[in-house]
Amino acid sequence: MKQATSALAVWLILANASQATGIAGETETADALFAAGKWEQAREAYEDVLPTLEGNDAAKVLRNIGYTWQRQDQHENAVSCFRQVLELDNIDPEHVSGALLRLGYSLRLLGEGEQAIQTLESAIDFEGAPVTHRAEALLYAAWEHNTRGEVDAALSKFERVGELEGVHANYIATAKLSIGRIHQDRKQYEQAVAVYREIADLNPVAAVNRSRARVYILECEALLAGDVPFHIKPYVTGVSADSALLLWVSQGEIPPGLVTVKPAAQQADSTKTESVALEATPEVFPLSDTICHLHQAVLTGLAPGTSYTYEVDCENQQLQGTFKTAPGAGEPFSFSLIGDTQSYHSGLQPLLDAMAADKTDFVLHVGDITDRGNLWGEWKGSFFDPGWGYLQDRVLWPVYGNHDGGPYFPALFDLRDHYWYSFDWGDAHFVILDSYGAGSGGRGREQQLAWLAEDLANNDKPWTFIALHVPMMATRKSLKWFGDEDFLPLLEQHEVDIVFSGHHPHYRRYRPVGAPGKKPILHITSGGGGGPVGGSMPSPLLTEGIDVNHYCRIDVDQSRLTLTARSINGAEIDRFELSQEDSGHLAQEAVLTDEAKAVISLYEELLTDRTFELRLTCASRPEPEKPVELILDLSRLPRGPLDPQDFTADDILLIESSEESPWLIAPQSFHLRSGTFRIKATAPESLSISNDSVTPVAKVRLRLKKGGRKFEPVDAITRLRLSESDE
Repeated sequence: MKQATSALAVWLILANASQATGIAGETETADALFAAGKWEQAREAYEDVLPTLEGNDAAKVLRNIGYTWQRQDQHENAVSCFRQVLELDNIDPEHVSGALLRLGYSLRLLGEGEQAIQTLESAIDFEGAPVTHRAEALLYAAWEHNTRGEVDAALSKFERVGELEGVHANYIATAKLSIGRIHQDRKQYEQAVAVYREIADLNPVAAVNRSRARVYILECEALLAGDVPFHIKPYVTGVSADSALLLWVSQGEIPPGLVTVKPAAQQADSTKTESVALEATPEVFPLSDTICHLHQAVLTGLAPGTSYTYEVDCENQQLQGTFKTAPGAGEPFSFSLIGDTQSYHSGLQPLLDAMAADKTDFVLHVGDITDRGNLWGEWKGSFFDPGWGYLQDRVLWPVYGNHDGGPYFPALFDLRDHYWYSFDWGDAHFVILDSYGAGSGGRGREQQLAWLAEDLANNDKPWTFIALHVPMMATRKSLKWFGDEDFLPLLEQHEVDIVFSGHHPHYRRYRPVGAPGKKPILHITSGGGGGPVGGSMPSPLLTEGIDVNHYCRIDVDQSRLTLTARSINGAEIDRFELSQEDSGHLAQEAVLTDEAKAVISLYEELLTDRTFELRLTCASRPEPEKPVELILDLSRLPRGPLDPQDFTADDILLIESSEESPWLIAPQSFHLRSGTFRIKATAPESLSISNDSVTPVAKVRLRLKKGGRKFEPVDAITRLRLSESDE
């Protein structure tokens, strides 16, 4: 319960302890560092000015210093800071109650539970304390009571949160979630459900609290149903040419069950394998107080490229499904690709229905299977329940995404040591990389790189596909890329064919990118698995980009591959073919990796983040329907100046009006080495000037020509300003 209730307060810890409360002028630098989360630098900056301050100003700075220590888990130092606040004379009540609140928080984490409760009660009762301080102190004190087994005292404090006048609904929701968990601990599931349902009537409430309430209701309803042999219905993963792994989850004290496997075309010679029940360990969160078991049946002695039916018999209940083993060399196959399903039920179900019409061998999920992977109910309610009708007849290969964190991903897919692996299917070798879990940083990254080098060196398949969650290529360099400095060169060395990824909620197919003298790699981002979709900066490297819920079907034989991307209603949004015999079209379109990064960086500098604006200055005060020059100065860009000497004589930017632009801009080209462009335009009849702002905006189309190669056009809007002399 201690872990569960602490997790419920994540939003408090992030939003609370205040933003940096600065003193005008004196702490401006420290406040900026604090706001940026640079705790050590912020603390040093605060400590530099602290000796010059007294009274409330000193209290503010000491509280912020204490908070920086807390964010770095240095609670002994934090305690010292907050006690110094309490020693100051004539300071405002909010500083006293705030120091008491944070002091109690640190004492609790240092194991000084009784002292923490006393300190927090002082914050609760302190005259003039803000309601937020009282609410948070009640929550922290209640959690400590519950940790110490003082459940009635905990309930009393949780209930007092809702009695505070003017308290935000999120505090009440957090308290109710904790009350519900106590009822669950006592196996009072109906009372727990009633409390969780009250959260739906609170407004406004953070989405995380509503989501937790929904998940806990599912837990309670399942527990009220008693022993359930198929809490999560059977699914198949880890398939090779002669073996497979079949798993399901039961609730309650359920015997292992029996799995019967038969070739789909011959209802004979069945193989029976008794499953192994794996009990949830006490530290598993949030299943420490539930009775769920993972049943895992290893099926061996299977034939390659064969369709099998299976029947799981558990507690006199039976469920059936089918799967296909990996085919041998020379046999064609197909698979589906989807990503970022998270908890988007309304979008996921239609996608799965559309995918079901494609009779593919397996589905490759490129991560973010759930929205909150540390919540057990998310796996059942958000993915396996709505997805079983589809998974019942297909193999599932998972990729770890950042939303899948927690103990359940490795357990559900038998990936307990690390989240990277590989498998062969027909004439293709698939490599699954971990871009967020244990193998994404530090020693784990080195281990994954070493494993990848050996795996690719031993691969002799005609096709090689990589799947990971975070893309290695994106429309902006400021977006998180994974492995472009260490993993990508290794993939280029071994001439990988396609890198599949998700993470970004859209469909993107980039120009082939590669190293000199090597076969270029296609990068596909497929993160539209049912939720809200959105774009990022348009890119000159995009061959196809669309913001729509979608999935992909990939058909593969020994020499040719076809990818078809379809929207949620089955409409085709992209289609392309690759051939092993003739990759000339790839070479013609291909861009060198370093060149691709340079092009993306250039557009990122030219266009402001997210709004895709090109900032131009009018050379003179424009008049309606009259010619005027618009100036683009590379030394005055939003992100800072660009040095013209960084460009070659062949680097040219073409500019013209895009469709429906009220400004007329004839096609013009400029050498980037010139540094300043004077763009000839005609102002619209609807021209309006207010202060230095000029409207309506001009809509322009940019196209880069670099090294004799033209890149894809990019549309942008402009923010027009008068020159300083015309303001």
